[in-house]
Amino acid sequence: MAPMTEVTEEDLAFQTDVNVMGPYRVTKAFADLLIESKGRVLTTGSIAGFVTWGLGGPYTMSKHAVEAYTDCLAEELEPLGVGVSVIEPGNFRSRIWTSTIDRMKAKGYTAEGSRYEDALKRFMDRGGINAEQKDPLPVAKAFHAALTSPKPSRRYMVTPNQQEAEMTLQAIFRRIAQLNADHPFTYSREELHGMLDKELGPE
Repeated sequence: MAPMTEVTEEDLAFQTDVNVMGPYRVTKAFADLLIESKGRVLTTGSIAGFVTWGLGGPYTMSKHAVEAYTDCLAEELEPLGVGVSVIEPGNFRSRIWTSTIDRMKAKGYTAEGSRYEDALKRFMDRGGINAEQKDPLPVAKAFHAALTSPKPSRRYMVTPNQQEAEMTLQAIFRRIAQLNADHPFTYSREELHGMLDKELGPE
């Protein structure tokens, strides 16, 4: 957790190395076997691949990259018989933020002198696991479905509540509206609805 104008190159590279280069290296290493066996590639994404928030830039950048990686990989491997999916969890019970805070404190990071000092201190003082977060079993079930389904989906969004699902979809719709504004090829509301209907397919 760090502002984009203050995060160190070392920390940004570490985040990218784990979340993006990790899946890339493993998949590349086993590509021949995957193609030979017509296997499956499953990557852990996040709703942060679509949603962003202040101070969450390094993490959300990496998860946005995972989304692009998944789509490119699918275009290349699905014609060869390999299924490609990304599982996109919301906020389930885990140690993600506890371990983040532990690493920040271990490096002596205090947020002192940051333009966002108050916000960073609030984050670092939040402590351990949020007891109200739900058990991540639905995430495991999504992985199982992607592994065993005859026709796995490209994406499996798994959120603990409707609010997070709506927030994620709203972020996508907001970008569509922004992309569609103020250029010579702007589509009408009806045309956008038609595009969505086409992607949704028959009811």
